[in-house]
Amino acid sequence: MAPSGPITVGDTVTIDVAISGASDLYGYQFDLNFDPALLSVGASTEGALLSAGGATFFVSGSIGSGQIAATADTLLTATSGENGDGILASLSFTAIGVGSSALSLDGVLLLDSALNLVDGSSRGAALTIVPTNNTVPEPASLAILALALH
Repeated sequence: MAPSGPITVGDTVTIDVAISGASDLYGYQFDLNFDPALLSVGASTEGALLSAGGATFFVSGSIGSGQIAATADTLLTATSGENGDGILASLSFTAIGVGSSALSLDGVLLLDSALNLVDGSSRGAALTIVPTNNTVPEPASLAILALALH
């Protein structure tokens, strides 16, 4: 889900990649696509879902033109994966241009504790960026991309 209104050039926004209905989630990987003419990538941090289950190994991904590739996380010592809803990773962006940037997930891999692939689907979001002299009130700076397991 994107913010309820536009953000302003120069604002920093955090995008949470979240999952709902996880069952025995032990590890994941994804790529996040965005418009590099409108957004500049900041930090990438581990979400709380997997780390709640024990020690993890988090890879923040590599930044390319319009994509953060291979963001990944896995439990290391747990005997079973995590269940339920939660945040997998948080990615921050700074608005550098005016327009609308789609945010989409590609290459999503979800693994259970037996390292089997888990089916899931993803949905994207969009960020609208307006000039700094616009009088639109600033919305909350949190957008959520969600993965739903079937």
